[in-house]
Amino acid sequence: CIPGKRFGNDYIRASLANKRSFCERWDAECILSQTKHETTNSSHSAEWEKLYLLNRTLYETSAQWIMWLDCDAAFANLDIDWRVHMKDHLDDNNVLIVSKDKNGINLGVLFVPNNDDAKEFVRMMWDKRHWIEAHPNKRGLNDQAALKEIMAENPGLRRRVDDGVSQAKINSFLGKVKVEKGRVNIPSGPVSKEREVSKKLPHSQNGRASSNPKSARFSKEGAASSPVKIINTH
Repeated sequence: CIPGKRFGNDYIRASLANKRSFCERWDAECILSQTKHETTNSSHSAEWEKLYLLNRTLYETSAQWIMWLDCDAAFANLDIDWRVHMKDHLDDNNVLIVSKDKNGINLGVLFVPNNDDAKEFVRMMWDKRHWIEAHPNKRGLNDQAALKEIMAENPGLRRRVDDGVSQAKINSFLGKVKVEKGRVNIPSGPVSKEREVSKKLPHSQNGRASSNPKSARFSKEGAASSPVKIINTH
């Protein structure tokens, strides 16, 4: 979580505390970053930190899978075994596992297997950052734009990106959510026909949490003591 216009201190504390709770609950290793690294051009979007950390972590861990949640994504249910929750999609022949929303593939919550093909895939996306920054798109997309470009350049990669995960499983929108005093307050009761695990936290332009239902977005993942790393930054 990079401090700035999008995320204020209370928001960041709530986001990181939520992810830390997941890691403590399931004995998973967390990588929680609040710093833009020197390898990233200071004028570039903080969204590139995602690819920097994914790239670095793939070479530093023996974990079988890496699960990523953006700063504005939070775990809503710590009692769900993510391996059971995602069992129909955890195929390490793929290089990326994600869901889609109305705008297409959403990279706010994703899974990457720890293998050579995934390392190369993430490196290709990371290397696209300079081109994407030099050719901004109307929607201001960065990592999603990099993904679109490399899939267009390498058609075979498209078959290895599993974007068929239900949005209700890992990237859903929730109603009223508040972040108060560094804690995430989630309304009780069912929010979907499917069990949820993680969600997206709403935020306003001044970096403080918003309770506007229209802006409240969330994602879901389950968990278990398992070979997984959680990394989070922007």
